[in-house]
Amino acid sequence: MTAQELIKASLRTIQAIATGETPTNAEMQDGLEALRMLLRFWSMKRTVIHYVDVESFTLTSGTESYTIGSGGDFDTVRPVKINGGYVRSGGIDIPLQVVGEKKYRGVSQKSQTGDAVTYLWYNPTWGASELGTIYVYPAAGGTIYLHNLRPLGEPTGLTETVLFPGEYDEPIKWNLALRLAPEYGKKASQDVVSLALLALDQLVNFNASLQVETIQSDLSNLSPGSRGFNVDRG
Repeated sequence: MTAQELIKASLRTIQAIATGETPTNAEMQDGLEALRMLLRFWSMKRTVIHYVDVESFTLTSGTESYTIGSGGDFDTVRPVKINGGYVRSGGIDIPLQVVGEKKYRGVSQKSQTGDAVTYLWYNPTWGASELGTIYVYPAAGGTIYLHNLRPLGEPTGLTETVLFPGEYDEPIKWNLALRLAPEYGKKASQDVVSLALLALDQLVNFNASLQVETIQSDLSNLSPGSRGFNVDRG
């Protein structure tokens, strides 16, 4: 769906416009602004989005930090969050441990070099540059592979197709209606509130199911009548 189709659908649900009525350009621009704000807010929540991109970048020995984002050292879309990653060195993948600011701050020799990076701290670095900053330790070279949580794509214009899966249309329509209602002096009906909550809840549950890793047990070593699994036998 396009941005204007979603906005018009949301305005109809709160009876800000009638069926077949076309909102004014000012109303459409206000709706576009509200839609962008909604998507930005949802982009902070991993339970709402599940778009992980795996990208690789070159590390330079002796470099402690790298900017990430459009035009940065790692020239790509700035991630909302870095879930994890690994460093490939000599054909072997070494897992990265993503740490917080406090733990990274506690490293006494941040410029120390080594065979491979083992720790990473990501600072979104809000500001005019719109670049995040990645700090690594030790300051080793190699190729780093990052599992980045991407933000939902924002429409830049009313006629632009919104770039996310179709299952987002329903939650966006009803939740955008809740955001627009106060601006139009409307009170969303209980049906609209219920549908908004239900659609978002179902989307969250669906995305949560994508993050669950199934553990399969090998039951081949269990014989009839046995009381348990012998770890020594494997």
